[in-house]
Amino acid sequence: MQSDWYKIPVEQRYPIVVQRSITSVPATHLEDQNENRKGVRLHVFLEKNVVVAGEHFSLQVDLYNPKRAIIHRISAILVQERILGPTVEKNVILVTKNLTNVFDFQDEHSRGNFTLLLPKSTVPSFSWKPTRWPFRNPLIVCYKLLLEAHIHGPFNNVRLQFPLIITNATPTYDDEMMPPPSYETLFPT
Repeated sequence: MQSDWYKIPVEQRYPIVVQRSITSVPATHLEDQNENRKGVRLHVFLEKNVVVAGEHFSLQVDLYNPKRAIIHRISAILVQERILGPTVEKNVILVTKNLTNVFDFQDEHSRGNFTLLLPKSTVPSFSWKPTRWPFRNPLIVCYKLLLEAHIHGPFNNVRLQFPLIITNATPTYDDEMMPPPSYETLFPT
């Protein structure tokens, strides 16, 4: 009689990434501003809300500082929010960057264009709910860009938040969408 106590179970795991190719998502621009009690106003303009994994995306930052408060820096953080079924929501920070040219800034106005590189390994945004089991929790992966002006003193920071759609296909813009060709152009008579 052989005993199984000395047999070690061998297990090896291989991650499998399942990703369907999606069609282009219509992109739109996003713009928002916020002001703190000292009158410091942060205004941000995103050229598009759809970002392709592995590519750069740009934003324009306009900072108005009428009382010339000390602004230590402006930070940008890209956060991935995951809701995977019954598990607790989890946030993962993918990109953290201090935007250049704004360190201990004390002038009245600053404006700049900045680019952020999205990691190529970023999972595209998606949501899925099982149709067979509607009572089950959905699987959701979404993204948000957090921008914050860090200002001297307590409770003075100015924050903005933008939802982003991450995709693996190049986005289309509303003005780039062309109607299909006419019959006459395809088959001249």
